[in-house]
Amino acid sequence: MTSKTILVGLLVTQGIGCAAVRSTFHLSQAEQAVVIAKDVEAEDLAPYEWTMTNEYILKAREEWGNASFGDAESLAKEANEWAARAEQAALRLQRYQDAEGMHEFVPEEVDPDAEEEDPLFAPPERIELIDDEIDP
Repeated sequence: MTSKTILVGLLVTQGIGCAAVRSTFHLSQAEQAVVIAKDVEAEDLAPYEWTMTNEYILKAREEWGNASFGDAESLAKEANEWAARAEQAALRLQRYQDAEGMHEFVPEEVDPDAEEEDPLFAPPERIELIDDEIDP
């Protein structure tokens, strides 16, 4: 074996190893994004985005298992984007639902003709001045 053959062999194995590492990294990032989306109840609040996320993750795992690391990487990136969309959609719907319930918290009305005075706006008590001569 010549040194060129060994060098080419090393470069090829390095390239394959890099692709596997990159796809594994992106797959784990996508799985973390799925956990975050699940924490905000994206399964129930954003079913379309959640389904897309899961399908991309499943396909990325399948491609990774078949050693199609480039395809697995691109599918994992798509899954990560869909997981972020699912999280945002779920949070947006939660905010909307929270805002709908705010009409229940209307403050009670204040009667302007009430006899009671507000202690913050009551006139100050009369202060009597003492006329003492001060010796200089």
